[in-house]
Amino acid sequence: MTRPPALSRKQRWSIARASRRKIALWVGAVSAGKTMVSLLALFIAIRHTKGRGLIVIVGKTLQTIERNVIGEMQKPELFGRLAKQVKHTTGSNTAIILGRVVHLVGANDARSEEKIRGSTIELAYVDEATLVPEAFWAMLLTRLRVAGARLLATTNPGSSQHWLRVKYILDADAQNMIVFHFTMHDNPLYFEGGDPGPSYIADMEASFRKSKLFFDRFIRGLWTNAEGAIYDGWDPAEHVIPWEQLPPMYRLLGVGMDFGTQHATSVILLGLGYDRKLYAIDELRIESDAQTHRQAPSVQAKAIADWLKINHLPEGFLR
Repeated sequence: MTRPPALSRKQRWSIARASRRKIALWVGAVSAGKTMVSLLALFIAIRHTKGRGLIVIVGKTLQTIERNVIGEMQKPELFGRLAKQVKHTTGSNTAIILGRVVHLVGANDARSEEKIRGSTIELAYVDEATLVPEAFWAMLLTRLRVAGARLLATTNPGSSQHWLRVKYILDADAQNMIVFHFTMHDNPLYFEGGDPGPSYIADMEASFRKSKLFFDRFIRGLWTNAEGAIYDGWDPAEHVIPWEQLPPMYRLLGVGMDFGTQHATSVILLGLGYDRKLYAIDELRIESDAQTHRQAPSVQAKAIADWLKINHLPEGFLR
């Protein structure tokens, strides 16, 4: 049998520390080894459950759970003899892991939270947490209602304004949460003679170097703005100025609009400054309704019309 890869000191440390908080999140770059180490932590957590509630594995769909979680846990080259303790029939919404029944729950829209209403959950694992609807995550936390209940999760970073970062990661202590940040340089596979080895990191870095946004997200494992970004090279430190410091505008050019009924509507007002630079002066965002997933076009149109009538410049006029 292939010997499982040795863990780095940081990986071992994350497993030990994860058990000290109710919520543990492994986040970072692609190929950083965070999934493997989080699944090892899941094996350990399952072994220590007391049978006081359900064990659930959550992903965007059942298929992604089977591919990203169950399939990985069944690899002896990663988990040795533990891999044989993972039993699952493709298409089934349950698995048997270490002799315990584990429920597999797809969470691909806001209504998915209905799947766990009324449940008592002792242990939950969430694959790619940024892809799970916020309402589902919130409901999942309310279901962890037995002594010692825990939530383990992994994700690649998303927008810096993503609800997971703003409401949970930035407030981790208050949420009884610990967050582990990993990059590819934390994966011992690339530094101990493994395949593909260090050349893989160099190739990946070269592939994304032309895009600062995706280099920061996929290589450095940082939360950066893709959703809502004006362009690919968006850097808030370089491209954002306080609204009060907007220079005089030569003219307001118009608005760009992404009108949505199944997603949020975004309207951006564009101006041309006397310095011959373009400025995104103001933005209106109309969120979709949490229950119906839409707002009537007539309601949105009125909101946009009312918004256009208000002052959008710090001095209230063009100079």
